[in-house]
Amino acid sequence: MAAVGALSLVSACGGANELNTADAVFAKASSLSFQDAEQGGLLEMAPAKVRSASKQQLGGTAAPTPKVLTADVFLNFAEAALSTQFPGPQTTVDASSQGISYGYRSYSLADGQFNIVAVTSDSKVFVLGALTAYVLTQFGVLSDYFCTVYPQNCPAPGAGPANATEAARFLAQATLGASRVDISALQNTTYSAWLDAQFALAQGQSHVDWLKAKGYGDAQYSTSYAGLDNSLWRKLITAKDALRQKVSLALSEILVASAEGVAIRWRAFAIASYADILES
Repeated sequence: MAAVGALSLVSACGGANELNTADAVFAKASSLSFQDAEQGGLLEMAPAKVRSASKQQLGGTAAPTPKVLTADVFLNFAEAALSTQFPGPQTTVDASSQGISYGYRSYSLADGQFNIVAVTSDSKVFVLGALTAYVLTQFGVLSDYFCTVYPQNCPAPGAGPANATEAARFLAQATLGASRVDISALQNTTYSAWLDAQFALAQGQSHVDWLKAKGYGDAQYSTSYAGLDNSLWRKLITAKDALRQKVSLALSEILVASAEGVAIRWRAFAIASYADILES
C-alpha cells in the first residue's frame, strides 16, 4: 500500500524529480491530512556518536534540563540524529490543516525526494516523505522522545535515586505513600532492585480469607457488605507489597465494580473475590 501511495504521488507530480520543487513540497506540508495518517513506531534516533554532537547543539549537558520536550528542540535533535533523512538546519514553519495547528520542517533529498516532519499542537509527531514511502505516518508523541533527547534526566537501567527528593517522587508514583524509612531504603538500592523485591513479595492474606477469619461468613451478613471496606483499606494501608496494591487500585478504577450494584447474596465476598483477582 505504501509503495502504491508513493507511485501515485510521483505520477501526480510528474515524476520523481518534480517532488523536490519548493511549490510541491510546500503544498504537501501546508495541507497534511492527519486524520488519514497511519501509525508507526518511534523514530530510531540518537546513536551514541550522534547524541554527543546533538548535545552541543542543545547547549551541552551542563544546561538545566527542561521538564517538557518542545517541538523545536525535538526537530533540532532529529536533524542531528537522522541527518541523512532530515538534513538541517531548517526553520520551523507554522501551518494549520483541517482545524489542526502544527509546525513542520521540510528537507530536500537526492533524486527529487523529500521528507517533511510535523509536530501538532497536541505534541503528535508525523512524517511524510521518502522515509514513509510518502504515506503520512505518526511516530508517537514528543514525550516518547524525552529520554532520548535528555538522557541525563532519565536514570539508566540499574540506577537508583540521586537524592531523597527523587526517591520520594518515585515512591509516590509506585506506591500509595512512603515513610522516611522507605525513602532512605530506596536511596540505598536501585530502582530495578526495589521493583524485583516488590515482585517477589507474597500476596498476603486475601480479602476473602480475611472476611472469613473475621466472622463475616456468618449467615447474618449474607445480604450486606459489612467488612468489605475494612479489608480493602487494611491492605491499602498496611500491606508490604505496596506496588501490587497501587496497581490493583489503579485497575479497580478502570474496571469498576461496586458492592452497591451487585444485587446478590454474599456480595461482600463477591467484590472481595474480584479484588483478590486484581491483585493476583
